[in-house]
Amino acid sequence: MSADYLKDLKKVIESDGLAGYELRFINKLKPSEYSKLPEQIDNYYISRIIESYNHVDDGEESLILAEELQ
Repeated sequence: MSADYLKDLKKVIESDGLAGYELRFINKLKPSEYSKLPEQIDNYYISRIIESYNHVDDGEESLILAEELQ
């Protein structure tokens, strides 16, 4: 797991970009299971969240309401 992946994941978490079940998955991980993290939350997914976040951040401010149902 690269340092860039962890840095990007931290940015996504701090911007509330992950769903609740993804945060629960991270919180339940044991140190021996850290290698499973990129399998559950892949780098492409993180990149898309950051790109969306940057796109919204660059444009006009607007209220975005979203709910993820599982």
